[in-house]
Amino acid sequence: MLVKYAEIHGLPAVDVSTGSKVGEVRTFSVTYDKAIRGLLIERGNDLVVLIEPGHILSVGSAAAIIDLDEKAPVVSQEEDGYSSIIGRPAITLSGDPAGKLINCTIDLELMEVSEVRLLAVDEKTEVILSPEQVRTIGRDYVILAQDTLTNLHRQGESLPVPAVSTVSEVPLISAAAVAVPVTPPPVAGLLPDPEEMPDETGIESLALESVPATSGDDRTVRDDGFQELEEPVLGMPEFPVPSELQDQIDSLVNKSLERTMVIDNGGEQRTLQEGTIITRDIAEEIATDAPLFLEILPLFVK
Repeated sequence: MLVKYAEIHGLPAVDVSTGSKVGEVRTFSVTYDKAIRGLLIERGNDLVVLIEPGHILSVGSAAAIIDLDEKAPVVSQEEDGYSSIIGRPAITLSGDPAGKLINCTIDLELMEVSEVRLLAVDEKTEVILSPEQVRTIGRDYVILAQDTLTNLHRQGESLPVPAVSTVSEVPLISAAAVAVPVTPPPVAGLLPDPEEMPDETGIESLALESVPATSGDDRTVRDDGFQELEEPVLGMPEFPVPSELQDQIDSLVNKSLERTMVIDNGGEQRTLQEGTIITRDIAEEIATDAPLFLEILPLFVK
């Protein structure tokens, strides 16, 4: 049977022979090597007697049942073991502070300490020690065995519970925050227009125009030798949306945005207002222009 040391103070001590309350429990008397000398019972008028292990029948949540021995030794306040060990400072074998004892568990069958609980020096971490990790429970100090705290930290046996932080508001997210870096423009784009470049040869330069490729039937030749289009060429065809994105697109169609969001496609921004119904065209456009944004969009629709 296991009993918490700190929970017995003040329990009625009841004699099993008469059923009478014969005093109140003060504490267990513990020897330096963690054995139980007995139960200290205050019988009144500051008279404290030691009920030895053979006369302790049980200790429950309502009372301690004892076989009162009228010859039980009287314990003076000056004797070792009279005071509770709760709150006794703990030190290492090298003399460094280790915290203080806050509780221990008593095995009533073996009549010995089976577990010791310390509050570490930071006064936040509770550490559980086995009897082998405690060298001495002395009158003034609890002395720990060599490397006890070091081994505990290595094994992760300390019991602090980390605080869990929660996010109450999700900020607006721009696809630029998760997109891969945009390829920088060609160096040629940074040069001035040919019309603005100085002519160092004295020969008038011709301004060259970019002419899209076309078939021979659609071209005419000007006097200066350059080809001229008779009709504008149609724009380049759009690339189809990759098939692996179709499932994501299907899952977004007809969903409503829960917040206003900004999509950044390499410098060109598009704003989707809160409440916008996502059509297939919108979803396909996002898949084409900002495919990474398509991955996070399901988090903000309903």
